[in-house]
Amino acid sequence: MRSQRLRAMQARGGLLAWGPPPPSAAAPPRTRVIVPESAAPTDCDAFRDDLPADLTQGFVKVPEDASAPGSETLEVFYYGLWSPSRLPVLIINGGPGSDSHGYFRGMIGELRRREIPFLFFDQRGTGCSTG
Repeated sequence: MRSQRLRAMQARGGLLAWGPPPPSAAAPPRTRVIVPESAAPTDCDAFRDDLPADLTQGFVKVPEDASAPGSETLEVFYYGLWSPSRLPVLIINGGPGSDSHGYFRGMIGELRRREIPFLFFDQRGTGCSTG
């Protein structure tokens, strides 16, 4: 059943690309996570607290306008499990306005069972990412 769900997610584009994590996301210690100063306890906080302790999680600061590197910045949330010797599957959630948390909950068991390294992220303005 799990492999059927994984194949169904692959068919819908849930497993979109192979590649290394972003350079700034290469296994930072959990103590270096950047949290927006204005953040009040949210569903994001609960989700992050419930993530397994062996997952790496954090935020990458990106320009709001990629063509203007000096523009305001946004924080994009990522989490996953990978090692330098194995490239992770980059898992991009379904569509606009939808975070990656539901995909994660549906796929974590199969990813672990198959020992597949993975990297999820919340697109700008969804889940734990600012936007």
